[in-house]
Amino acid sequence: DDLRYELRSYQRAIAEARDASERMQAQADYDHVWMGAYQRLTNANVIRHWVDNEVFEDPPAGTQLRYGLDWGYADDPLAGVRFWITEHKDPVSGGVYQELWISHEAFGTHIELNSVKRFLEDRLPDVPRWPVKADCAQPAMISHVKAAGMNISGAEKWAGSVEDGLAVVNKYRTIHIHARCTNTAREARLYAYKVDPMNPNNVLPILIDKHNHGWDAVRYGHDGLIKHRRSSFG
Repeated sequence: DDLRYELRSYQRAIAEARDASERMQAQADYDHVWMGAYQRLTNANVIRHWVDNEVFEDPPAGTQLRYGLDWGYADDPLAGVRFWITEHKDPVSGGVYQELWISHEAFGTHIELNSVKRFLEDRLPDVPRWPVKADCAQPAMISHVKAAGMNISGAEKWAGSVEDGLAVVNKYRTIHIHARCTNTAREARLYAYKVDPMNPNNVLPILIDKHNHGWDAVRYGHDGLIKHRRSSFG
């Protein structure tokens, strides 16, 4: 059932693409995941289908909130996000689709480890009540913040987990970014794949490791929803 649902979501992305460029990428994603084709990229933007500067209320009571955290290093920011997922039925096609709602962010540089818990609590509502999924590459940091009283653990990683996670993030029909989440919105505009310097129309399957801190946090917050696939590029 889960596989059939996911297959339909890729097929809907093709059928409901809003322009030719989006349709080309949706078809490329489908061919890669379901037909075994090499991953193809049709534009350099990593994050798709997002709308920023929105104002929306918190979800109804009982909605599962998700929190992700990317650790800061040197001048790179510590980045935390709060979001939830909604499911809808298309009134025309009858198909089911999902949307992502990013309501709060916590960005800061040079945050002392002893201050992380308070930093997140001041910026991410309800975070003490919910699990936080963080970059598992720093188990000592996770243990320290957990000992301070936060329900935090490492998100699972594997070879290709970044690409697999981005595939899940980009399956949403719309990613809503609240107006208060200015850093997340800025990264949505700037997070990109490399472009062949000899041919600007040739997008390379190489992620530029910049402007991705909030979106790494979003991926970690999806822990448990990301399927382990073997990624192949060519």
